[in-house]
Amino acid sequence: MSEALDPSVIIATINDILPPAKKSLATQQDGIAALLHSVMTILGFRLVGLTDSSSDAQYEKNALPEGWSKHSPDSFAFRYRHDQSSLMFLLKVVKLSKRTVVHGIALEVHNWLNIRRQVISNLIHEYRMIKPLRLISSLRTSHLSHRSLMTAAPSLLRLWCTVSYPLHE
Repeated sequence: MSEALDPSVIIATINDILPPAKKSLATQQDGIAALLHSVMTILGFRLVGLTDSSSDAQYEKNALPEGWSKHSPDSFAFRYRHDQSSLMFLLKVVKLSKRTVVHGIALEVHNWLNIRRQVISNLIHEYRMIKPLRLISSLRTSHLSHRSLMTAAPSLLRLWCTVSYPLHE
């Protein structure tokens, strides 16, 4: 049996992951992107997106969809997940003049619903939500005085810290 990252295994996997209608690579950057995606597939990473900000999608057998190279040769983005990690992995291939740059990063994924729930809970229980909301609404009016700003500042700072930097559960 051959090793997982043996060149022949990687090349065979490239053929499997390319869209059925287009098994050819138009540019060198297409080849680099397909090669990297092939390696990630062999290592057990699941493709979940072709941009760094879209919602997760499922790709049958990790195959690249039609149009995967629509930004070719300038840029490619691949988002991955792995069964053994809670992180999201982002891989970008970017053409800069005559060079090609590959970027990769592992990102911590937040469950935004839990964070939102925790922020609302903190506002209600710790800061008595009504007081900061009154302060915010008073700051929206044009009748601001130096004294109202000075009394509002500590509560607004606590509110901002709670919203901007929620605590982990």
